[in-house]
Amino acid sequence: MKNFHDLVHELGELMDIELKVDLNQACRIEINQSIKVQLELDSPGETILLMTLITELPPGKFRENILKDGLKANFLAEEKEGVLSYVERENSLVLCHTLYTHSITANILFDHLLLFVDRAKKWHDAIEGGRTAPALGEIPEETQKKGSIFGLK
Repeated sequence: MKNFHDLVHELGELMDIELKVDLNQACRIEINQSIKVQLELDSPGETILLMTLITELPPGKFRENILKDGLKANFLAEEKEGVLSYVERENSLVLCHTLYTHSITANILFDHLLLFVDRAKKWHDAIEGGRTAPALGEIPEETQKKGSIFGLK
């Protein structure tokens, strides 16, 4: 990998926006009003973390069902799709994805960012629409083919 600052600058050129890295080796990208992605380089410089707060979750059974569906989605997801989790301090569903820096380019980062934002948006839209997960048609076909943990459909 090149310098993280250069990588982020090149990513900005691909996205036709100006991106800068802050003193914490992080960059925040606002995709639209609902999706804000944080790119952050770890201290050894070996991985880049992509993270977004998808949406705040209301207390009760609905939140419990969202979190259950999130666990199922994590099992079924491809590695490149990121991991759903819950951050209690923010009371929010979060999507995280880690990329190794050894062979990363701005184009590879951009491709991962597109998939990441697409998944985050689908979860955001589903929850805001009163559903506990995106509809099956919104989940990539290769993820659907994995089946359940017990082989049931």
